[in-house]
Amino acid sequence: MKRSGLTIVVLVVAVLLVAACASETSSESTSASSTSAAEMEFLRLGFAFPPDFSMPGYYVSQERGYFADDALEVELVILDGTAQVIQQLIAGNIDVGVGGPPPAVLLAGVEGADVVAFYQIDQRNIFDIVVPADSDLQTLEDLEGGVLGVTDFSGGEIPVVNAALEGVGFYDGNDYVGLEVVAVGDGGPQVAAAFEADRISAFSGGDADTLALQQSGLELRSILPEEYAVIPGNLIMATRETLDNQADAVARFGRAFAKGTVFAISSPSQALELGCEFAPESCTDQEFAELAMDYYVDLETPPEGSPMGALNMTGWQAVVEILQGQGELSDDFALDPYVDDSLLEKVNDFDRAAVEGDAAG
Repeated sequence: MKRSGLTIVVLVVAVLLVAACASETSSESTSASSTSAAEMEFLRLGFAFPPDFSMPGYYVSQERGYFADDALEVELVILDGTAQVIQQLIAGNIDVGVGGPPPAVLLAGVEGADVVAFYQIDQRNIFDIVVPADSDLQTLEDLEGGVLGVTDFSGGEIPVVNAALEGVGFYDGNDYVGLEVVAVGDGGPQVAAAFEADRISAFSGGDADTLALQQSGLELRSILPEEYAVIPGNLIMATRETLDNQADAVARFGRAFAKGTVFAISSPSQALELGCEFAPESCTDQEFAELAMDYYVDLETPPEGSPMGALNMTGWQAVVEILQGQGELSDDFALDPYVDDSLLEKVNDFDRAAVEGDAAG
């Protein structure tokens, strides 16, 4: 599906035609009702992955008119990975970009890329360590003497696995201690069979792997410690220059995206219907699509009391510590330049009940 690993995608050079235009007005208003059609503002949105139904913030907002309500015309540009999104942001070929996870932003920043995350789409980690729901294992510490299956030793879950295991004394920075870690392939029937045959005690993989296991009929439960469970996945990002010079337009974009996500949270089935119209190739297996939609809605729902797009700093700090442990960030690395929640108040300035009513209708 859409999600990417904790390692940066290899940069693929892209040549894009620039067709950006922005309406010039004497004053701007965040109120859609006071903005005429002549003041519509054009934004180019870069996606780090092919379109599918897992990003309702975009396609629901297009279909239900939430972008237009906020005087925005949004053009979608499909790119090849988060590194390319960052490249095109810096080049000015796109205004905002969707990609992740945080290491892509942080490591690019170390190399001089002035890109900032201002909206967190995924509120929890797409990589997990899971056990069957009826397993006796309740915590990661209970894995002592057991076997942890991973998709592959180069899989995107490995940095999280190593950090989590190191935190409970099962990894010393080079070797696994007190348990065995084995590669069992992508989640699905073969991993379910490994559980049934007691060849593994727990499994770690990405969202698609977990979903495939669930589709195999296996009910799962997470034992990943909370500090790693809240590591962000996909983000919305822009350059600092764009945030400074186009703050109103970026906030309106975030607001429309948030409304599309609220619609999906309120009615996953309606959102999936719109998503399958947007990307029919991702809905060839309807049973899996319904399971996946429920998963992504849960993934993108903020904790109670948190705004849409909330930047979970506990998760961000966990990423910093993982990268510092790998020697990729210095011990005095400062996170502040790469995350900015200053627009979230404007992003969340909408009638949530009206959006929920739209979904119910």
